Amino acid sequence: MEVAVTIPDKFVENRAGISREMLESYAAENLRLGRLSIGQFAELLDFSIDEAHAFIKERRIPSPYDYADSERDRLAVQELLRKC
Repeated sequence: MEVAVTIPDKFVENRAGISREMLESYAAENLRLGRLSIGQFAELLDFSIDEAHAFIKERRIPSPYDYADSERDRLAVQELLRKC
C-alpha cells in the first residue's frame, strides 16, 4: 500500500525534518497499535533492529514484544536445538 500526503509549503520550514518527524510519528503509532511489526517499523525508518529497539526505548513507546512472544521464541529455540 502506498500513501501520499501533501503538506502546504507554508507549514514546512525544513522539509527533511518535518518529513522524518511525521514518518517517525506514523511508524511509532502503528507499532503501538500492533499494525507494524518491529521489523516493519525498522524497515520503514531505515533502522537496524537494534536501532529500532533503542528508538522505542528512548521515546518510551511500549514494546510490542511481550512475555507471550518471549515464551514462543524460547519454545521455538528449544525445538530447533532438539533437531540438531
